[in-house]
Amino acid sequence: MDNAQAEVNFFADKYRKARDPKRKAFWLDEWHFEQKIFDLLNDSLPKKYKRKLQNRSYAEGASREGKALEEFRRNKA
Repeated sequence: MDNAQAEVNFFADKYRKARDPKRKAFWLDEWHFEQKIFDLLNDSLPKKYKRKLQNRSYAEGASREGKALEEFRRNKA
C-alpha cells in the first residue's frame, strides 16, 4: 500500500506542476489510474487494515473510496 500511495503522490505532484494543457491531461489520467489501483487494493482489505488516500482526486472520472472494487466487479461481468 505504501508503494501505491507513493505513485498517487508522484502523479498528483506532476499534475499540479504541469502548465501545458496536454501534459496536465496526461498527468491527470495517470493520477486517476494510480488512484484506481490504490482503491482496488484498499477496497479488498478488511476495515481495520484500510488506509486513507492522500492526494485524492475528485475530478470527473476518478475512482471513489469504497466503490472501485464494486465497479470493477460490475464491469467484469
